[in-house]
Amino acid sequence: EEDLDAGFVEVPLSRGGTIVGEVTDDRGYPIAGAMLEVIGVGSVADLVDETLVRAFPNLRTPGATFVTHAGDGSNRLFVTDRNGEVFVFANDRNTAQKTTLLNISARVDDSTGEGGMFGLAFDPAFRSNGYFYVSYGTLAGGTRKFRVSPFRVDSIGGNVASPSSERVVLELDHPNGFHFGGWIGFGPDGYLYIATG
Repeated sequence: EEDLDAGFVEVPLSRGGTIVGEVTDDRGYPIAGAMLEVIGVGSVADLVDETLVRAFPNLRTPGATFVTHAGDGSNRLFVTDRNGEVFVFANDRNTAQKTTLLNISARVDDSTGEGGMFGLAFDPAFRSNGYFYVSYGTLAGGTRKFRVSPFRVDSIGGNVASPSSERVVLELDHPNGFHFGGWIGFGPDGYLYIATG
């Protein structure tokens, strides 16, 4: 069996479909917040008696917290890293290269057990406006905060976004370093939904 220390895994299910997700790091912490994307199956319970294999065997993302796509038809995947980076790469099993879409590690507080960058959501009009949102923990004025901000890619369809494009839309005091929550996503109504801890 392959040692699945860190990285994306996919589980081909005997009844059809695939589950894609992350495994734990060498300390046993879930690397992607124990989130699995269920594709073509009804329940994560279908994982019983299945075998895990790496979805992207040539790509390592040891601090990954979330993986998603932009919904723009570009066949790219985007991964948030706990340290404050967002990576982009081709949705190709053989890919070995990722590009840094955004690096705000100087703003992100990942010093606590559950701190860091948490979520990523693409504006429903991302294909034409280039906006995406991230959620992360930060220290501002000596106080721990939970923050949600949009950023914009430097060019439509591009793979780079400037940290200076940030416009904070939500900032909440968060007195401890745990239970941030952090999932964000757009609903079918076009509104951004934010889960906090």
